[in-house]
Formats: sequence, C-alpha cells, structure tokens
Amino acid sequence: MNKVKLFHISLNKGEKAKLPAALADKLFIECQQGAAWLTVARDPQDYIVEQNQEIQLSPKRQEVLVESMTDRLEVDIYACA
Repeated sequence: MNKVKLFHISLNKGEKAKLPAALADKLFIECQQGAAWLTVARDPQDYIVEQNQEIQLSPKRQEVLVESMTDRLEVDIYACA
C-alpha cells in the first residue's frame, strides 16, 4: 500500500487541529514528536498516538480532531493511495 503525504501539523500543548472530512477514506497519522489525542467524528473511541508510532484510521470521510497532549507535537498526515 502506498502512502501519499498530505501535510505536517505542529501544535503546542492543548492546541487542536481539525482535519477536513473530505481528505480520504483511510489516513495514516505518524507522530514524530510528542503525543496526540485523536477523535474521529461519529466514532465512540478516541485514539492516542505517541512519538515514533503511527496509526491507521478509517474515518470514512469524517472530520478528525488532533490535539497535542505534550509541550510540542509534530505529526505527518498521509492518505492511502
């Protein structure tokens, strides 16, 4: 499976970024630094991804909220091609 990098997000503790709903059916979120709390709209489960980890989400074109749990968060967002 090929991944296409969409963008990079940098956040400070407590800051949030909303990924648009139309990005992709499947996303990879790679945490380069810190820890992120991920919330997918209409998904009762939240997710945590920490430094040097990645997670594959299937948000089915729902919004994804990314929140920094640490002083500094650096994540890369990829779509499955």
